[in-house]
Amino acid sequence: MNELKNLQKKRGYNLKTTALKAGLSENAIYSWKRYAPSSDKLKAVADVLGVTVDYLLSDTKKSVSAEIKASRH
Repeated sequence: MNELKNLQKKRGYNLKTTALKAGLSENAIYSWKRYAPSSDKLKAVADVLGVTVDYLLSDTKKSVSAEIKASRH
């Protein structure tokens, strides 16, 4: 969940904004603290954030700042 927050912050999003952009209810991501999300919801969030589902699920800390800068131009 920390990596998700970091990615959102780098893009200027919060959990609500990310969820809405992914076509989810505004509180959907909050519920992931209690319940595991479905693969289609993870995919939708990964698409919004410009990463793979594997990246969201991994413990590997990769730098995506270059990808973020490139996507803003």
